[in-house]
Amino acid sequence: MLKLWSSDYASLVLARALLRREQKLALQIYIGGARPEGAYSWADFIPEALKKAPSQFARMALVSNVTSDIVSPENMVSAQTEMLEGFANRGLTDTVEFRRIVRKYLRAVRNSNCDGALFISGILSDEKTQKILKHILGSQVKPVFMTDFLPDELFAPADKQSIEIFTTGNLGRVHSEAEKFLYAKLAKGSLKSS
Repeated sequence: MLKLWSSDYASLVLARALLRREQKLALQIYIGGARPEGAYSWADFIPEALKKAPSQFARMALVSNVTSDIVSPENMVSAQTEMLEGFANRGLTDTVEFRRIVRKYLRAVRNSNCDGALFISGILSDEKTQKILKHILGSQVKPVFMTDFLPDELFAPADKQSIEIFTTGNLGRVHSEAEKFLYAKLAKGSLKSS
């Protein structure tokens, strides 16, 4: 049983990325609350992403709300994502307002002569959000997402697919958002309060 955790809906985005590659996974997804022992978070993949992504580009933008003490190479430009993540967590990435804000926040990235942009955010790795970010960045800047750096050990198949979601949030809202982020209907009883 693979455990995924996040304080927001990023664990659902991570689960979707895993399920796209391997359908038969047994997942326990934790949203909010304390991180359970042995649970993966998108943040666990930051070191690998920071190691691999810069080698793919001559000049790379780091698009993150993570503090700059993690990485500050001379060939990197940074842009903040806090507001973008807020929109993504509320399911508002397909709005005109989100696109307007993305253009504003990523203007520095587009104008910085970067050929790549690493999005250090689990929630911004959602498929629909990726398409929007790719479109706005244009053909000059290639976006790279945290879901591009998932290790193979996460894809160990189970006998059958099972998804359990534990949350400290409102069960009705989490159920609705989980189905949107996972692009699937949840089985009855798969959502539990923790």
